[in-house]
Amino acid sequence: MASNEPFKKKKLEYNVDQSTVDSILKKRFGTEKKPKKFTWKGLYNFTSILDPSPFSERKLARIRDLMEGSDAEEKDYIDTFEDLEKAYYSGAQKFGYAIGDLVTAGIDMVANTDLNQKLTEVYEDNKLKEPETLTGKVVEVLTQYGAPSSAAIKITNRLRRLSWLLKLRVHQQRFLDLL
Repeated sequence: MASNEPFKKKKLEYNVDQSTVDSILKKRFGTEKKPKKFTWKGLYNFTSILDPSPFSERKLARIRDLMEGSDAEEKDYIDTFEDLEKAYYSGAQKFGYAIGDLVTAGIDMVANTDLNQKLTEVYEDNKLKEPETLTGKVVEVLTQYGAPSSAAIKITNRLRRLSWLLKLRVHQQRFLDLL
């Protein structure tokens, strides 16, 4: 007579002691998250984003502070403005790297160079710290993809207007040919 189970169950035995299980559970579920705080210094540093000059001393100093290799002091909290600042600069850096990667990949194929590898090395050496909060991650993604896509949409809309003008010119020429 056939059994009701279509497949035979494998008998697996695991030899794991209690301390290993405890350490895995503590690592996975027992991590305490740092509290988030708003600080005036963080707000002041965040305003460097508003500086229109890309090479201002204050903005460059903040970017150096936010780089992974910097000797920034470890805090027992997450500064919300600093996290948003990290997100903005990190998203812009990733966008620039993506554009550079596209350009150097084409050059590498045509000219048989290794620019893409050198670009990746420079990017990894100068990589900024990642944001720690969900809000920071969202800002990073919006900076990386949202700003360029909105620019593309604006350019596309202007091209549509231009095509409308070209059609108008063709119709105008036909009208003038009839006269």
